[in-house]
Amino acid sequence: MQPKRYLTARKYTLFDCIRLPFAYIPGLTSIITLYHIVQALTPALTIVVMANFIDTASSIIADSQPFSHIYFPLGLLLAIQAYPRLIDFFLNFVTYKIPLKLRATLRLEIFEKRAAVDYQYIESPESLDALSRVIQDPEFEVIYGYYRFANITNMSIRIVSILLIFALQVWYSVPIILVASAPLLLIAKRAGKKAYDAEKECSPYDRRWNYYSYVLNNREGVLERTLFGYSEAIGHKAVENFTVAHNIRRHTQKLNLIRHHTGGIITAVIVFTIIATLIGPVQAGVVSIGTFIALVTAGNSLAPLISWELPWQVKDLARKREFFRDLTTVMNFKETSGGLEFPASPPVDFESLEFRNVRFSYPEMEAIILDGINFTLKKGKLYALVGINGSGKTTITKLITGLYDNFEGDILINGISIREYSQAQLKSLYSVVFQDFAKYPVSLRDNITYGRAANPNCTDAEWQHVLAFIALDDASDKLPKGIDTPLGKVKQDGVDLSGGEWQRVAMARSMMSLAPFKILDEPTASLDPLSESRVYGEFETLSAGKTTLFISHRLGSTKLADEILVIDKGKLIEQGSHAELMMRKGLYAEMFESQKGWYE
Repeated sequence: MQPKRYLTARKYTLFDCIRLPFAYIPGLTSIITLYHIVQALTPALTIVVMANFIDTASSIIADSQPFSHIYFPLGLLLAIQAYPRLIDFFLNFVTYKIPLKLRATLRLEIFEKRAAVDYQYIESPESLDALSRVIQDPEFEVIYGYYRFANITNMSIRIVSILLIFALQVWYSVPIILVASAPLLLIAKRAGKKAYDAEKECSPYDRRWNYYSYVLNNREGVLERTLFGYSEAIGHKAVENFTVAHNIRRHTQKLNLIRHHTGGIITAVIVFTIIATLIGPVQAGVVSIGTFIALVTAGNSLAPLISWELPWQVKDLARKREFFRDLTTVMNFKETSGGLEFPASPPVDFESLEFRNVRFSYPEMEAIILDGINFTLKKGKLYALVGINGSGKTTITKLITGLYDNFEGDILINGISIREYSQAQLKSLYSVVFQDFAKYPVSLRDNITYGRAANPNCTDAEWQHVLAFIALDDASDKLPKGIDTPLGKVKQDGVDLSGGEWQRVAMARSMMSLAPFKILDEPTASLDPLSESRVYGEFETLSAGKTTLFISHRLGSTKLADEILVIDKGKLIEQGSHAELMMRKGLYAEMFESQKGWYE
């Protein structure tokens, strides 16, 4: 049974700070709520109990009451003082559990949303920034938003209860304090928005800072960093972006601190002026000494509460409002229907793929990427799609696999429009290895079987087939734990592979897939031309019987192809075998002759 989903395409507001915790973790949230209600009433109760204790003690000293009368007020005072210490341990346990629960529910839903959104949002910097902000720490944004609500409610009850006691003694104190405090709350609200706006402004600088930091620290680039000595130049760029973001945040924080400290001084002066007015009633005997001492103590806590603590909570809550605006944006992103479905099992049979006068431009871009493309691919053949960088080769891959459907013309699979196929069916048809293939920090076994997640069971023959390709068929001799050895350096006992070995693992993952159509989108671009040709040749041999599409701007592997498609400026300008295209002496022949020396 699928868990209930609480994140949908709608408008999110600050009240979702309350709604979502009660939806995901009602029990724990109820405990926290009860705690804050009791804690909110404690200060006012403390004033009453303390006043009673002091007045009783004074009476005993004056011999107007027996000593035994002190026991009850003393017990109440001790209980009020002990309550926070007794509850802290239990409360810490509850507050520790809450983010863990939300991480397994709320964060998972946001991850699934990111996985399901149309591909156009992944390629848009603005959308990607919004996704990054929302997915960074959503459980903490929500639960801390709830804590802010709880704390504001707690403080409001405390302030109202203390002011009520003040009003019973000096009635005019309440409107004076409220009038003095209102501007502080408005300032805090604006400060919260400015703080989140500052974070939004910092997003692109943070993204570049993180990227440059990765370039400076990742293991893959260590040789180039040493050889070319570019660390200092990249370091300067990293520091520049970090400094810009830091200065934006520091300026915002400095202004907020000035506003709050100024307001705090004003509020403190007002509160203690009001307390000073009680001296006359105490001397006149209208206000008891116990009540006066209790009010002085309460006033001492009321000043920072009104001038600093409450405005800070309001400011941070206002900042959370901006998070929920981002959440609204993200949750209203259009989703690819069936985007979270597993590949269909068994996979769809493949007979043919046809492009009929296909035209395509990326969303919000005027440039035409594909301009009236027509071609047909048949079952069991090896095809090569070639062209210079930017000619539209990878875009064809994105359309074939259903990442974009806003094209003109038609794409037919087995004679049926691609729009008629579900995502599960399309996923089962294709296995794609991209140039920036993934390197999973898991075991070699898992790295390869991820290629058939819908049906991970593999025969010994299949394992030997793919291990032979990656030259690790005798894995027990080459890896400490054989195919169960963790790869990469995330785990202490992990074994890293060379760049070429990682490429073979990625291609082995494609071989392990049950998909009938294999696409290799320049995954060997970092290899030298001769090694690339050799790897493609081995892959073609071991993938016999499958339909395969090689995509490259280097032509060493094209002789293997049954048919070559040449793309230039979004148009299919040549099509045929290697021999046929060489005889035509067109763009393909020109490109091949210019690269011929690489393969000799």
